[in-house]
Amino acid sequence: MTTAAPRWKKFLFPAFLVLLVAGGIAGSMLATRDPQKHVHGWLDRLLWRKVPAYNFRLTDHNGQPVELAQFRGKVVVFSFGFTNCPNICPATLSHFAAIRKALPEASRDKVQFLFISVDPDRDTRERLARYVPYFDASFLGLTGSAQDLAKTSYAYKASYKKEKPKADDPKNYFVDHTADAYLIGPDGMWELSYPFEELPKTDMIARDITKLAESIPSGER
Repeated sequence: MTTAAPRWKKFLFPAFLVLLVAGGIAGSMLATRDPQKHVHGWLDRLLWRKVPAYNFRLTDHNGQPVELAQFRGKVVVFSFGFTNCPNICPATLSHFAAIRKALPEASRDKVQFLFISVDPDRDTRERLARYVPYFDASFLGLTGSAQDLAKTSYAYKASYKKEKPKADDPKNYFVDHTADAYLIGPDGMWELSYPFEELPKTDMIARDITKLAESIPSGER
């Protein structure tokens, strides 16, 4: 007398086959997805393909108007944050400094690091001028109107939110914000986004940036 197999066993093997086939297809897509995939970017999986970078228009810590397009011919790395940030922002700028130091000397002038403050009420030009260059004299701090900052963050799929101030001090508040770093190529294309937790991988990111910097023709920067 044969005993019927439990009902769940009848579906186990077909389900396994479906998962196996789906995994194989996904792996094949990742391996062959786009002939122009970012072979230089070890984190290129975060963007299916590079896209034109949004040309933000903000003001730097010297009081000068700045737009992304003026850095065409350079590699640009930037992040969002605010100077009262207790840990993420100083850590990000420290990582930026370490990454810049890890670049070949010939590539350093081909790269511009930016810090975009999403706290314009407190981060005045003077405050940014004291804070950002502390990490590296070549770094620029930027900020702008609430509208311009909202457009910029939206364009890079980032977000930020001003939390409720302390009852006894309206200037004492936290700003929750996206902590990714963004890599823009010398052609003005958005190449990659680096999650905050990947920023300590200094040498890997420096290699990404160096390969982009080496693609810049002499005299173009």
